[in-house]
Amino acid sequence: MDNSNLIAKIKSDLLPHQLEFIENEGPRPYLYGDHGSGKTYALCTKALLAAIRNPHQCGVVITHDYRQLKDIAMGEMVSKLKHHDINYILYTSSGRITLPIWDSTILFNPGDAHRLRGFRLAWGAIDNIDQWYDDALRNLYAILHTRMLPENQIFATIDMMS
Repeated sequence: MDNSNLIAKIKSDLLPHQLEFIENEGPRPYLYGDHGSGKTYALCTKALLAAIRNPHQCGVVITHDYRQLKDIAMGEMVSKLKHHDINYILYTSSGRITLPIWDSTILFNPGDAHRLRGFRLAWGAIDNIDQWYDDALRNLYAILHTRMLPENQIFATIDMMS
């Protein structure tokens, strides 16, 4: 399935610094920015593109707490899916969105490494990596790396104000 038109449409509303992050295929792409600079929006965009480019796979968006997960990251993703007329199934209680057209799943995780066990992940995103305690971050990175993910399939945002 050719998704190039949809991908171009998804990228078309990004600011230059967001587009640079989206297109960064280098090892461990990060987006630095101040509070309110569109980091989560860009992260959700990159996560959606990862889901499209990895059909029949599962990926995860990790946040530092449940409020950030439910109110901001999941809300941003649902808004983006609606805006682009992408069919999805939302499982709020389990923090999961399925994209039937690609048979892809996006998990949303409030920093609980144990909830990732049993999933084969194709990509991973961490929102506001700077707000994590070092041990929690190391555990999450270890889980993502043990899945043999290429380094460019793990991406994150960093809040400059923390």
